[in-house]
Amino acid sequence: MALSTIIILMTINGHAICEVIGVPHKGKPFILGALLAGVGVLGPFVWSDAAFWLAVPTSVFGFTLIPVAYLSFFLLMNSKKVLGRERPVGGFRLIWNAGMLFALAIMGTAAVYVAWNKKWGDVAFGKYALIIYGVLLVIGHFHLKTTRL
Repeated sequence: MALSTIIILMTINGHAICEVIGVPHKGKPFILGALLAGVGVLGPFVWSDAAFWLAVPTSVFGFTLIPVAYLSFFLLMNSKKVLGRERPVGGFRLIWNAGMLFALAIMGTAAVYVAWNKKWGDVAFGKYALIIYGVLLVIGHFHLKTTRL
């Protein structure tokens, strides 16, 4: 499971890097983008004393991104531009949307709650991280409306 997840994340990162720099999804940029995500494997060697404790912030960070993935899947599933005639229709679509919205609400609430209550010593790190993340989302949203990748 972990190996397949790492491979998927590396592939996605390769595609994302190529998309950001505006080049075809192949060749050196794709490979370098994919390998960039693989640098994380060095973490336990670089921070050998803290290797066990690295799991906590990593899992919190990953947990807070699950609602982003759920929202992305929800939007993609309902996009006629993306799915065309393969987009779900009728009652089947209603059931899928209800299920996905329910999952998004549960996971979104849980992720915000967990992140909001995380502290680093006396610093409310989770609150600051969520606020900064929200501001970056708004900036990114409006930036995409004015520019094209």
